[in-house]
Amino acid sequence: MRRFAGQTVTFTGSAQRLSTDDTETLNRIEFHVDPANTMPCYVGYSDAVTSAAYAVRLPAPDGQGEPPPPWLIEFDDRHAVALSDIYVIGTLNEKVHISYIRWRP
Repeated sequence: MRRFAGQTVTFTGSAQRLSTDDTETLNRIEFHVDPANTMPCYVGYSDAVTSAAYAVRLPAPDGQGEPPPPWLIEFDDRHAVALSDIYVIGTLNEKVHISYIRWRP
């Protein structure tokens, strides 16, 4: 299994869990807003994440399609998070690109 991997989430308009595997832990996760997005997207810790109830708001790209800098979560070797702990929501058919580094004890 690769230590560095990623995925692209295409939004459905409803809260989406990033994974159902709660055994795989990650040291570093980056969220990159797609340059074609026109609306912000949101990151949360439950399926109740909305544009009014979220942990992190990822802004839409500027008027020239330049996306904001990636949002980064990073942990040391004693701490990690599972993708299954993270939910996202955004406008239908817009995207967020996620890269991550897997942690192995």
